[in-house]
Amino acid sequence: MALSAFAVGCGGGAGAYCTESRNCEGGNDADEAACNIAEDDADQIADLHNCSSERDDYTSCLYDNARCNNKNYSVDKDTCSQERERYINCVNH
Repeated sequence: MALSAFAVGCGGGAGAYCTESRNCEGGNDADEAACNIAEDDADQIADLHNCSSERDDYTSCLYDNARCNNKNYSVDKDTCSQERERYINCVNH
């Protein structure tokens, strides 16, 4: 799931994202739990780097645009790329 898993904790957005990802990709309870943990961890990292706003923009785009395509739950290639780049650049600086 790599970066596509970057979402927010177990709340509505991330919870729904992780459930949809699991359903699309044929995962199990452990996969969904791992997705939620990864999302929580990414939130904490963003907060530590003062990048919560950039992360919120990225995850909002991701949650709104992710679709199941050939058992891969993600966004189309260029969708959210600007938001993702801003978030990655913020965390890496």
